[in-house]
Amino acid sequence: MLNLTPAQTKIVNDPHRFRVVCCGRRFGKTTLSVLELIGKAISKDDIQVAYLSTTHQQSKDIAWLMLKRLGY
Repeated sequence: MLNLTPAQTKIVNDPHRFRVVCCGRRFGKTTLSVLELIGKAISKDDIQVAYLSTTHQQSKDIAWLMLKRLGY
């Protein structure tokens, strides 16, 4: 089980539709994004989620393995 840091919990609990986060390396941005993607995807039927980055290859390199590992 992955535990969120207090800063990540603050981001998750923010009620705004869009959130902009300025944080450095090793903050857990990818982990937080993947956990939220999975959470939203399983919360409702017929919902689509997306992970976006500059290029398709970056998305694949950054988050795909984690999505596969946590999604099963």
